[in-house]
Parts: sequence; C-alpha cells; structure tokens
Amino acid sequence: RKPLLDLLASIQAACMVIVGWVLRFAPLAVFGLLAHLTARVGLSALIGAGVYVATVLMGLFILFAVYLAIVKFVGRVGVRAFVGAIREVLLLAFSTSSSAAVMPLSLTTAEQKLRVRMSIARFVVPLGSTINMGGTALYQAVATLFLAQAFQVEIGIVGMILVVVMATGAAIGSPGTPGV
Repeated sequence: RKPLLDLLASIQAACMVIVGWVLRFAPLAVFGLLAHLTARVGLSALIGAGVYVATVLMGLFILFAVYLAIVKFVGRVGVRAFVGAIREVLLLAFSTSSSAAVMPLSLTTAEQKLRVRMSIARFVVPLGSTINMGGTALYQAVATLFLAQAFQVEIGIVGMILVVVMATGAAIGSPGTPGV
C-alpha cells in the first residue's frame, strides 16, 4: 500500500509542476495569440475587443452604483459602512465568479454584520443569488450586440429591447456557478 501512495504522491507532484509551468507561460501564450491575431486581422480587432471589455466594465460599474444608491436611499445605510461590511463577500464573489459559492458567507455577513433578521436573510439571500443576475444579463446583452455589430447584422431598437428582455430572462434562469 505504501508504494502505491508514494506513486500517487509523485504523480501529484509532477502534475503540480506541470500546472506551475502552464501558469507561468500562460501570459506569454496569450500575448503571442493576440500578437498573431493583431498581425493577421489588424489593430481594429484588438480595439474592438477593448471597447467591448470597457463597455461591460462600465455597465457593471453603473449597476454597482445603482445598487449602492438603493442601499443609501431605500435602506438608509451609509455606503462606506455597507461596503466595509460586505468587503469579504465582494472579494470572494469577484475571485470565484459564483453566487452559489458566496452564499454561506453572504448569509453570515447579512445576519452578523448587517444585522438582518435570520428569517429574512435565509429567504432573501438564496433568492437573490438565484434570480438577481444583473451582471450576467448585462454581459449577455452586450455580447449579443457586440456580435451583431461584428457580423454587421442590423438589429434596430426593437431588436435591442428584445435582446435585453431575453438576456434578463436567461440570466434569471442561469445557475450561480461560473462557466455554465
């Protein structure tokens, strides 16, 4: 039994070395891929992708500002105190991109730091992590409009409204795990 455990440990160590190499060379590979794409297609593709990323980030920032305005004016809680209380939740949410993974910490934060009653927190937090997928809806809508522009498909204002409604509906049904 010990030789088998030693073999598994050495395989695991070799895998960790390979993963370390991949992580070390991944930025160079991405740079090479982007350099090749830019040389083949031109700088306009890179600028278009940059505008897309900037649009998504600006939309997420506006969404966060709207949420903070709701906290300030409806909840009557100071923005600085609120952000300080949810700091760990935000860091975990940004690092995992998963509302399901953050739910236990969200419950603890709501109950202990924000002093929300347990019965309310245990109803609202799971419901919110399931249906409050504003960032997902924003991402899907912007991605759809970006692809339509990239392939020169004219959508029009009615089509844009339909894209936003469909992205919102799809986001509500999206699971709270990344990459699904």
